[in-house]
Amino acid sequence: MQKSKVRCQMSNVPRLPCKTAGRRGQFMVEAMIAMSILTVSLIGLFALLTSSFALSRNAINQYVGSGLASEGVEIVRKMINTNFLTPGTRWNDGLLGCSAGAGGGGGCEADYNDSALSAFNNSSLKFQDNSAQPNFGTYSYDSGGDTQFKRQIIITSSPGGDRLTVTSKVTWKDRGGSTSEIIVADEFYNLQ
Repeated sequence: MQKSKVRCQMSNVPRLPCKTAGRRGQFMVEAMIAMSILTVSLIGLFALLTSSFALSRNAINQYVGSGLASEGVEIVRKMINTNFLTPGTRWNDGLLGCSAGAGGGGGCEADYNDSALSAFNNSSLKFQDNSAQPNFGTYSYDSGGDTQFKRQIIITSSPGGDRLTVTSKVTWKDRGGSTSEIIVADEFYNLQ
């Protein structure tokens, strides 16, 4: 008896061996599964990168905000030191009109090159990013591009007038629209 080779007849591929005929669509299924896994992985990677960039921006804003709040206290310290060194001037001259009003209003504002405090009017600090300017890389109210940072300096005096509490609050809007703030406070005493 003679053995015959069995071949499968398919409509568009004549005479394929039977053992390979059933696997004809297997490569396409494997490719689709691999593409699905790759797509899900890439979507996860992009979500992670987006979240990382948002957290990075938040960290930068907190870093700049803390520096600006600390600078607010240092500006007042410079004014107190100037008062100490000026004969005939009281240690707290020019600093007592910066108390907080109702609802968080009131207070004062000043930048690094001011010799006096001015009333807080909720204006944004500007950043000087023109390297040709002498104040390049500084924040002020005078020149530069607008930023999202606002600094309010509040000064309260003790009942005897021998102590000033200086609070510097910097606020800004986060990417989602919520308001963030950093508060730095220090106390200064009359040493005259």
